[in-house]
Amino acid sequence: MRQFLNRDIWLKALFFLLLNLQIGCSQFTSEPIKVGILHAQTGVMAVSEQPVIDATLMAIDEINKSGGLLGRQLEAVVVDTQSSDERAIMLSKQLIEKDHVEVVFGCWTSSCRKSVKPI
Repeated sequence: MRQFLNRDIWLKALFFLLLNLQIGCSQFTSEPIKVGILHAQTGVMAVSEQPVIDATLMAIDEINKSGGLLGRQLEAVVVDTQSSDERAIMLSKQLIEKDHVEVVFGCWTSSCRKSVKPI
């Protein structure tokens, strides 16, 4: 893992965000909690976004190894924006409407975040 990524910070941030999302939701199901990962795996931004994907997947793996979140495992749904804001918009809709993720991590650039924010 690259040195500029602090694994503990990613793990704690992911855990607390997911915990806050699940407090009001049903805790009596054994279905996994789906986590959307919306980053570029190809294209010009892939070189800077792949380490973020890796760190997020590592945090999910560590949470799952320690028993999951509220007794439920986390399931990553990784999609490739191909470094395109338009594709990020389409994929964010897919993650929410089709994949039914509880939370989305992604959008490395400000233009991508601004594009996806209304979704």
